[in-house]
Amino acid sequence: MAGRIHLQHALSVIFGYKYAVYLFCLLRPAKCIEEIERRWLVQFGGAAGILASLGSDDTDLRVRTALAEELGLQNPKSHVT
Repeated sequence: MAGRIHLQHALSVIFGYKYAVYLFCLLRPAKCIEEIERRWLVQFGGAAGILASLGSDDTDLRVRTALAEELGLQNPKSHVT
């Protein structure tokens, strides 16, 4: 199979190598997407992001934890914007 450099013919390349590179280019983004899914955090807050509208006790944190579990997301340890 003809190799190409700047859209011009170059030395020949092996068919299997050419398609192995294509396969790698297709699979690498899939791995990145899997990594991103594990890092998604739930964002739940009021207008200022401090959960003040839910009261002064720990109701706000319990609601955020329940929301994260329901959506299958991670519950952040700190403020998320």
